[in-house]
Amino acid sequence: MVIEIYTMTVLTDAFVLKRSIRGDFDRQYTLYTKDLGKITAIAKGALKITSKLSPHLDFFYLSEVMIASGQTFFRLAGAKLKTPHLKDKTDLAKANPAYFFLVVIEVLMIDKSRDEGIFGIVQDFFSRLDDAQNSRDIRLILNRSLYQLLTHLGYQPKIDKVRNQVQLTEVLSRLIIEISGKELPALVI
Repeated sequence: MVIEIYTMTVLTDAFVLKRSIRGDFDRQYTLYTKDLGKITAIAKGALKITSKLSPHLDFFYLSEVMIASGQTFFRLAGAKLKTPHLKDKTDLAKANPAYFFLVVIEVLMIDKSRDEGIFGIVQDFFSRLDDAQNSRDIRLILNRSLYQLLTHLGYQPKIDKVRNQVQLTEVLSRLIIEISGKELPALVI
């Protein structure tokens, strides 16, 4: 019996949705990529001081990553920062909605389901958030992006009785919880 081992390497743009420590020096990332959709990838040695991957794989960054297929997980073979969104991560007025949006993408998207439209929505969200001037702008950008995301995925949020942007965020969040069956983090804007 001959077993063929299929190996593939892909160079694609990605946003980090989630990350965790795996073993002594490795890090596990959940990424939303332009060409593969949502994937889980392991970065060997990413926690070492000499790691060349870690600085390029942070939340809110658009990075170009090299992904190699593995038996269980993809492996991160390289990463290069393309666009560092939200350079000031201490700006909680922007960072909190940005984390919230990444969690929404993580809970709604199915693994390995490629959709360039979703990738465009994520990219547009971060570009607009960078330019937001106040909390009203931030709320509008978040609501617009959540609505676009849900509509693109085939859900039509009912917003006819919503009186303001805060209520709209609550309606969209409840729908996301109902769809995913998962809790969302607290949102403070």
